[in-house]
Amino acid sequence: MKGSIFQTTTVALGIFLIIGSGGGGGGGSDDTDDITPDAPSNFKAVSAYKGALLSWDAANNASSYELCYAMETIANFSNCANYNGGTMYSVGAATSSALSALSAGTPYYFQVRAKNSAGTTGAPSVTAIATPGLGLNDTGITVCREDGSTNVACSSSLFPDQDADHGLDATATNNADGHAGFTFIRLNESGAEVDSSAMNWACAKDQNTGLVWEVKSATGSDSLHSASDSFTWYSTNTQNNAGTAGDDNSASDTCYGYDGSNASSYCNTEAFIDRVNDAGYCGLTNWRLPTRQELNSIVNYDEVEPAADLGIFQNTTSDLFWSATSVFSAAFSGEQAWATNFNYGGSTMVDKTESHSVRLVSDGQ
Repeated sequence: MKGSIFQTTTVALGIFLIIGSGGGGGGGSDDTDDITPDAPSNFKAVSAYKGALLSWDAANNASSYELCYAMETIANFSNCANYNGGTMYSVGAATSSALSALSAGTPYYFQVRAKNSAGTTGAPSVTAIATPGLGLNDTGITVCREDGSTNVACSSSLFPDQDADHGLDATATNNADGHAGFTFIRLNESGAEVDSSAMNWACAKDQNTGLVWEVKSATGSDSLHSASDSFTWYSTNTQNNAGTAGDDNSASDTCYGYDGSNASSYCNTEAFIDRVNDAGYCGLTNWRLPTRQELNSIVNYDEVEPAADLGIFQNTTSDLFWSATSVFSAAFSGEQAWATNFNYGGSTMVDKTESHSVRLVSDGQ
């Protein structure tokens, strides 16, 4: 089943998981004769709504590229069509492609290989995995408002068509998997699903977006995931730090396992992400800070103090939580990042040197 294909430069929610190591990359050339092209490097697959965005660096001696995707691991690129859902096609000289009409919630495996002007193909890239999303969450609001009255039953005859009258929240009938239209699967530390009657779980997979979220342990607990831990915003990745990395070791931070002589234990977001990935938390090693939009997608606007679904996100505090989204302007030059206040659910710009809570997210496997 072949999805519809189009080029894009749009940035979508989500991130990618890369397995293995890629070949060399560089600028492409049409004057390749019959020199075998390199394997495309820096191959990325980003989850999108019922699709995925793919990109890679131009390979030496390449004049065009072929893509293969399937619902299982690709061991032999040339046999792409023989895999479950296997599809292979040419994208010409482009170094990016977007797929739509994929099965939401299902992991897809992607590879790309280069071809020179004589038709000789090179080795395929590393495998990238992305799980197409199911769309956005609703707000969680289930009540309406009238003159002088709040929390009235919907629909309101005075003010029809309010938030609670529409979307997933209006049709949801089962709160066991999340408040109103929220739908989560609870996971243990190994990544296995646990029953909704369980008392404890480590992560929550959002069935609407496909994202997997870290669930915090109790405040004050002796745990890597303690709800009372705080971190400064820090990222050495120039792709998202807007020119300012932030603060890697602040005296105002407190977190589990801190050792002033060991940089890997510092209470900053980058070091924390590395520790969680090293631990393989919930069976995953692609944990990261959520974007501002992703973090806001789990706000439950039906509640305050905290504005969270406590039936899923146990131990959520009414505090600011860091997002990965830097603020860039002439005034701030990347010195701030967006944070979401789970006291009431609003977003605000915060200096990266401040110390706040973190809830990590993963695109799953």
